[in-house]
Amino acid sequence: MADLIQDWGARCTIAEGLAEALSLQGAAPDAIICDYRLREGADGADVINRLRQHHRLHIPALLVTGDTAPERLRDAMSSGIPLMHKPVAPAHLRHWLVNIMP
Repeated sequence: MADLIQDWGARCTIAEGLAEALSLQGAAPDAIICDYRLREGADGADVINRLRQHHRLHIPALLVTGDTAPERLRDAMSSGIPLMHKPVAPAHLRHWLVNIMP
């Protein structure tokens, strides 16, 4: 996904989790794309919210998931963060990115 986004001319930084994302230097990201289920039981919606708090900005964000468990999908959708299912269609991802950028 990072290669695809970079092919579209955007800069893409990858972090393995919240700690790594918080350790990145520089300005807040223009957008966050995060898997819903992360290592060690972490929740992507929580990571997004914590990054927003850290930067004191409402950063546009997208959750992606391959999960099909109804309760997890309900939890992800109740976060209020847009959700796309894996495999994410490049056209849908590009449409989302184009629509959130100023």
